[in-house]
Amino acid sequence: MTTPSPAALAFKELRFRYLKTGADTLDRISLEIPAGQVTAILGPNGAGKTTLLHLLLGYLHPLTGQILLHGRPLKDYPRGDRGKLIGLVPQKEATALHFSVLDYVLLGRAPYLAPLALPSTEDVAIAEQALEMVGASTLKHRLVPDLSGGEQQIVLAARALAQDPDIYLLDEPTSHLDLSNQNTIINIMTSLARRGKTVLFTTHDPNIAAMTADQVILMETGRIHSFGPTAHILTRENLSAIYQTRIEVKQMNGQTIVYRRRQG
Repeated sequence: MTTPSPAALAFKELRFRYLKTGADTLDRISLEIPAGQVTAILGPNGAGKTTLLHLLLGYLHPLTGQILLHGRPLKDYPRGDRGKLIGLVPQKEATALHFSVLDYVLLGRAPYLAPLALPSTEDVAIAEQALEMVGASTLKHRLVPDLSGGEQQIVLAARALAQDPDIYLLDEPTSHLDLSNQNTIINIMTSLARRGKTVLFTTHDPNIAAMTADQVILMETGRIHSFGPTAHILTRENLSAIYQTRIEVKQMNGQTIVYRRRQG
C-alpha cells in the first residue's frame, strides 16, 4: 500500500472577497497539497486560481479560514522565512529599466543575504546555473526590458530556481511560450518534483495539466469542483461542466489529449 505524501500546504475553510465585488472570490476552500508532487489548478477565467496563489504569498489575506505551510499557520512565518520556503513565477512583472538578466536572476538569492549585503561568488554561480537550466545562459548580459515576453517568462523561472524554495508557485507558466520553451518549463516542473520539491501551478490549458500534473484542482467560480489524481479529474464530464462547452478526452500513445468538440 502506498503511503500518502504529507501535505506541504493545506487550506481550511478558506474564504476571500475583493471589497469592490461584494461576493466571495473564494468560498470555503478546503484541501491539502501533497509535498514532492506537481499539482495543477485548472479552471476558466475568474475561477479564483491566481487569487489562491496570492493568498499563499501573503499578498492578500483571507476573510476567514486558514492556510497551513508544513502544518504551521502561514501567518506565523516571518517574511524572510517565507522567502526561503515559497517561490513565485508570475505571468509577468514590471522590472527596473537597467537590470541585466543575471542581476535580475540574482534577486532570487535575496532571502539568503543579510541586509545591504552583495551576492557572493556562490550566489552568482547559482544564478548562472539557473539560467543554464532554463536554456537562457546566452541572455545573461542583456537587459530584461529588451527581452520578448517569452524570454522574460523563462528568466522569471530562472529567478525562482535560484531562490531554491521548498514550494514553487507558477501562475500560467507556459502562457507566452513557444512549444520548445513550454517543454522546458514542463520538464523543470517535473524534475523539481523528483528532487522532492512541491510545485503548484495555474493553467487554462487541460493539456498542460495532463502532461505535467500528478493531481489537478478543478475550480469554478471560487469553489473546488473536484480534486484528485489527474486521470480521475480530467474527464469529459468534468471539463465540459467547468468550461460549459463540449469537451472530449482521448488517450493517444499513452498521452491524454483534451480538445473542444466541434459544435453542430
